[in-house]
Amino acid sequence: MMVDVAPNGTGDGSGAVDAAALFDFVAANVEGLRLDCVAFSNALGGWVAAKRRATKDAQDRHNADLLTCSEKLKVIDGETNVVQARTAELEQLAETEKMEEVKMEGLLSDLVANRAKKEAARLELESKLKRMERELHERRRELDRRVEEREREVARNVPDMLAFEDKLAMKIHSIKDGVIRIVFTHVNERNWDEEFDFVVDVTGDRTFKSMS
Repeated sequence: MMVDVAPNGTGDGSGAVDAAALFDFVAANVEGLRLDCVAFSNALGGWVAAKRRATKDAQDRHNADLLTCSEKLKVIDGETNVVQARTAELEQLAETEKMEEVKMEGLLSDLVANRAKKEAARLELESKLKRMERELHERRRELDRRVEEREREVARNVPDMLAFEDKLAMKIHSIKDGVIRIVFTHVNERNWDEEFDFVVDVTGDRTFKSMS
């Protein structure tokens, strides 16, 4: 609402504002001003209430989001604790496995070393066995040679021994190597079967030595 008021010295030249007319004008329009103020106040109150409701709704949604986030954080914290615990278990298991691996490597090294020692011992035994086999073979060959030589010697001496037994009634027995026992019969004319004997040692320088 606009009111035209002419100042002193302008307008129609009356030089003064009619205060009564101004008062009547204000009195006539005060109710409208009051209604305008009431309407403005109601509109402002509605706008404030709407803003408050919107703010409350936004705050409620924010609080709900915070609660949801808090619950999610709790779940995440729980999962994180589980993961940390599992990680600690896996680290402990890895450490245990590493220690076992080191232990197994040590055992494997010992086994390899023992195997090498046993292999060396086996080779040494095989070498000794081969040497013993060669020595045994040589000894057998030497023994066979001696046996053959003895058999040939015996074969050469058999005719003489048979002649001694037949013609001289004498038998020769070997007691041990280099020692023989000579037995005579037909000495006692009253008992031709009675035996007389003596032992001769033919070892050493091949000289004969009577032992009985």
